[in-house]
Amino acid sequence: MIKNPILLKRLLSALAASLLLGLSFSARAQVGNRSSQVDGAAVIESMLVQRLQAARAFRAYKVIRTFRAENFRFNKLAKMVVETDVTEGPRSESKVISAEGSGLIQKRVFEKILEAEGEANRDRKDVDIIPENYRFHFEELADWNGRSNFVFAITPIRKSKYAIDGRIWLDRDDLQIARIVGSPSRNPSFWTTRVLIDKEYYKRDGQWVPTKLVSESWLRVVGRSKLEIAYVYPDQLPLKSEVK
Repeated sequence: MIKNPILLKRLLSALAASLLLGLSFSARAQVGNRSSQVDGAAVIESMLVQRLQAARAFRAYKVIRTFRAENFRFNKLAKMVVETDVTEGPRSESKVISAEGSGLIQKRVFEKILEAEGEANRDRKDVDIIPENYRFHFEELADWNGRSNFVFAITPIRKSKYAIDGRIWLDRDDLQIARIVGSPSRNPSFWTTRVLIDKEYYKRDGQWVPTKLVSESWLRVVGRSKLEIAYVYPDQLPLKSEVK
């Protein structure tokens, strides 16, 4: 048990910095069917064209997110339900619906995550996965959730607390990101020894939106912690007549 309150606050702040990574990430190329025939540069160029088209067609939406964070060494657990409105930009604004469990995790992890989302809104150009911020290396064609994807290794040009070193799955038909897996390019804290992030997207009403995020961190003293965020959209909620 950590009895020093200052040390505990520092560790929880480091945990928040580790877990919130990955929240910031928001024309079809003429290629062959085999990985050896794929022109990676042409795919990325087409991705940028598709991004512009998707931005013009963007429609605001609402999502209910359930945050769940757990530290396994000290058996601490907290949950928070947040309603988030996502508007053009995209920009997001959230309000807390309910919270339970460890007050320290709520204050030092969940509230810090919501603050960081506001910061990412302001610095959107610096965190987007585009050639201005990342180098792309095509690796393979692979299926993901029943759809064909281009898999690229991504390396940030500039290291930052939000930049990810890892891989993206780019949907072959829509050229939208379907999955991001990786680790921060810069260690978010002295206390953090390792961070793994896995964020998934899916196509909903013609546009790609987040569906799940899992972030695991290993911190000195605190050990392994895990954050999960589940995204539920209005059309996925049960009808009032179905709620008993």
